[in-house]
Amino acid sequence: MGTDDIDLEALRAEFLKIGEEWMQPPDQNEKKLLFQISRLKMQTVQVAPEEQIAYMRMPPRQCHANCEWYAEQPNPMHEIGVLRGWRLENDVYILHSVVTVDGQPLCITPAEIYEPTMLFAADKKIRRKAGDDSLYHYFRGSIPIGKGVRRDPEKTIELTKKIRARLLSGMHPVEAMNIDPEE
Repeated sequence: MGTDDIDLEALRAEFLKIGEEWMQPPDQNEKKLLFQISRLKMQTVQVAPEEQIAYMRMPPRQCHANCEWYAEQPNPMHEIGVLRGWRLENDVYILHSVVTVDGQPLCITPAEIYEPTMLFAADKKIRRKAGDDSLYHYFRGSIPIGKGVRRDPEKTIELTKKIRARLLSGMHPVEAMNIDPEE
């Protein structure tokens, strides 16, 4: 997905909204999840080639829906499944879904900045439940999952404040998000 194809103000608003979630103080559930997730095995997962992702026309940041839809399509040549887990990005475990093609994980969801691989930990304890609001909610055991789990909440909050300031300054949303965590 090229950055020319997106509504910049809608993307800025979405990133600001997501940032609000990352700025919340840590709670006991996040601490429990961090303890559990940190024991999972991280692996390098391939991301589908950019041209293939563009051809599929999947919406960005909708990995769960994208993977469910893809797995439901008839495919007589390959066994397709959905694997839920955690993508490690900037010291944060982000709830993420990938497809499996003949047992091999593959990410098919577009990102504003394409990377050919990602770090991912499969987590068979993640469950999806339909809510009263007709949306799906995710749990690990009885613990509800939001966007993800921060390894260092204070560091993530400070980084998010910097990103928020960049977004509010009018900087291109993708550039605003592309910040060195050590800055």
